[in-house]
Amino acid sequence: MKGRQVPRAGVSEGKHGRRVRPLSPFPLLGHLSETTVELYGVLITYQSPDALAYSLQNIYGQHPRRLKQLVVVDNEPGEAGRRLVANYRARGLTIDYVPTNENIGPAGARTLGAQHLLAEASDDDWVVFFDDRKALPRQSTLTDLAYFAEQMLSQDPSTAGIALAGARINLRRARVQMPTIHEFNGPIRVDCLYSNRFPTFRVGVVRTYGSGDPRFFWGWEDTEYCLRLGEAGYSLYMHGALWNELREMVSTPGFQHVRLRLETPESRRYYSLRNLIRILLERGHYVAAARVALVSGLGKPLANMPITPRLALDNLKLNVIALRDGITGRMGRTMPMQARREPFRTFETQ
Repeated sequence: MKGRQVPRAGVSEGKHGRRVRPLSPFPLLGHLSETTVELYGVLITYQSPDALAYSLQNIYGQHPRRLKQLVVVDNEPGEAGRRLVANYRARGLTIDYVPTNENIGPAGARTLGAQHLLAEASDDDWVVFFDDRKALPRQSTLTDLAYFAEQMLSQDPSTAGIALAGARINLRRARVQMPTIHEFNGPIRVDCLYSNRFPTFRVGVVRTYGSGDPRFFWGWEDTEYCLRLGEAGYSLYMHGALWNELREMVSTPGFQHVRLRLETPESRRYYSLRNLIRILLERGHYVAAARVALVSGLGKPLANMPITPRLALDNLKLNVIALRDGITGRMGRTMPMQARREPFRTFETQ
C-alpha cells in the first residue's frame, strides 16, 4: 500500500534541497516506548544454518518485539534454513523464507528481500538489513534504531537511512574514515552506513532507488548504494551516542591502508578490488582508480615477488583480472565464491 510520498531533493531550500534544523547534540536514548516507527527486516544468510539459527533467536529476543515482518533470503537454500523459518512461523510470527536459485551475493539478496516487503510496507516505514553473523548488541537495539530514525527524520526531512555505525568517504583520495571519538555524543552525518551495523532505510527511498545494485554482487555494494543516495540529495546518519556506549574495535573497509603481506588469493579479493575500481571510475575519479590499481592491484604482489614468488604471481593474476573487469564494466557474479573459511561461533563480541 502507498504511504506519503518521500521528500525528494530540490523541493525546498537548503544545501540538500530542503530546510534542515540543527542536529541535536544530545544522545538520542530514552523515551524508547514513544516511537511509532514500523520496522521491517531483511536477513541475508549464506552457508551457515547455525548462524541463521542464532540470528533469529537474537532478533526475536528483542524487547519489545519490533519487527512487523522479517524476510530471510537464503543464498544457499537448504532444508535446515527452511525448517528454522517454518518453526518461527508456526509460533505465529510473520517471517518468510525466500530461497535464491543461485548465489546472488548480498547485493542481489538485499534487492530480492526488499522487493518481497514492498507490497506490504508503506513509504513511511523503515527496513533493517541484518548480517547473519552480527548480533544486535542489546535487547532494545531495534527500538533504539526506530527511535533514532524517527528523531533524525524530524530534524532532517532528507534522511534516507540510519545505522549504528558508518563512515565518511573521500573518493578523490580513495579513503574511508570513521568519525573521530569526540563526535560520539549524538547523531553523526556520514557518507556510508556499514552493512554489518544494521543499516535501516526508509521504505519510500528503497521503493524509489532500490536497496543496492545487484551488479556489484559482493564487496563495496553498501558503499555504492549509500553514495548514490547521497548524490540524490539524501542524508545518512550513524547513532554516535549509542555507538559510543557499545563501541567495539572496528576496522574500516580497507583501501586506505595497504598491508605488505599477501594472503592466499580468493574470489572475495577479486570482487572487492573490481567493485572499488568500478565505483571510482563511474564517478570520474580516474586518478584515485589508477592509484588503487597501481598500489593495491599491481604494486603489492610485485613487491612480494622476490619473497614469495608463487603466491605473488597468483595474486597478481587475480588482481589483473579484477582490474580488467572493473575497467571494462564486467560486473555481476563472474567467478564462484569460496566457502567461508572460519566456522560459525557466537558473535556478540565480534
